[in-house]
Amino acid sequence: MEKSSVEQNNYDITPIYDAHIHTYVSRPLDETVWFIKNAMKHFNHKKIMYNALPTYNIADNWVAFYCKANIPDTYVNAGFYHLKKCDDVNCFYNQVKAYYEMGCDGIKMIEGKPDSRKELGLELDCEAYCRAYKYMEDNGIPLLIHVNDPKPFWDIKSASEIAIKNGWVYGDSFPSYEKIRSEAENIADKFPDLKIVFAHFFFVSDDLEYADKFLSKHKNVCFDITPGTEMFSEFDKNYKRSREFFIKYSDRILYGTDMENSQKQGEMFEQSSSWAVNLVRSFLERTKSFTYSCLNITYNHPLALGKAELDNIYRNNFVRIFGEKPRALDKDRIVSGIKEYMSVDDSKYFIKPEPTAVDVENIIKLTEEFRNH
Repeated sequence: MEKSSVEQNNYDITPIYDAHIHTYVSRPLDETVWFIKNAMKHFNHKKIMYNALPTYNIADNWVAFYCKANIPDTYVNAGFYHLKKCDDVNCFYNQVKAYYEMGCDGIKMIEGKPDSRKELGLELDCEAYCRAYKYMEDNGIPLLIHVNDPKPFWDIKSASEIAIKNGWVYGDSFPSYEKIRSEAENIADKFPDLKIVFAHFFFVSDDLEYADKFLSKHKNVCFDITPGTEMFSEFDKNYKRSREFFIKYSDRILYGTDMENSQKQGEMFEQSSSWAVNLVRSFLERTKSFTYSCLNITYNHPLALGKAELDNIYRNNFVRIFGEKPRALDKDRIVSGIKEYMSVDDSKYFIKPEPTAVDVENIIKLTEEFRNH
């Protein structure tokens, strides 16, 4: 079996723009900045997008803005807070407008993941979200949204060990796969000029005919190929059709890794953070079968894409959607935003992850630095 240039760690051959990383892990700011700078250097990621998840970590929007302020060529997709006042149909519209004025580059939504969709109880095409989508469409603000999970997660008998371990098995009390997907389809139908990136290939890697029709119909929709590993097994099973699809839609597919700021200083990047980079790049680039040692999975038919397709997936599509340069930050507005959302009484939040002591210290530090800019 072929040994790829990626597995030999020759990352310097191809510069990459990563559209999908996270900063929600509670870590001191200097450690998070250290991780991102060194990960970008190690993997030759010249641009990256932070996708903030304030429903996972209450401080995440502000940590992402801090990292953007301190690391060149990094971007922010801000995430929504869910307050009880979000019964107000302007709640998310107001947040998008505020984040955009602060200098975000887009919006991230985790609200379409089945557990979040159930807990929040808001359909993805409800009026409150739609008012935000309309503002985004009118102002060219991209949306990167997680919709669904793999279909087998709705059946305990077919769900993966990873799904079971993480509590991602969805019974009758959850919205169905079809229901959640239909809500996302309605967004694309109602807002044809909204730039939408559906994360994780929209969890339709097992149905490329559907994926083809969906992208053909919606000219401003893209998919990212951030793992879930199940998608690569599906591509491998249907190799010829998969390769045709990637060639046809190379201008609609973005590279992503789901890398997060969990690695500690002193750990080797190849041991703790390389699995997604190596999996995605190996499957896209290699010409012969390979066994991915991290998961002990053999892929018989990697896609062996050409330079033009790889340039689109690795860089060109990122720039077209998110811009050649990150938007400028308005640090005074960021400070105001921190004050507004971090001082809200717990009783007014629908979802408010309890901040750790590290989160509190981070907020104090980054607020002071933004205020003293």
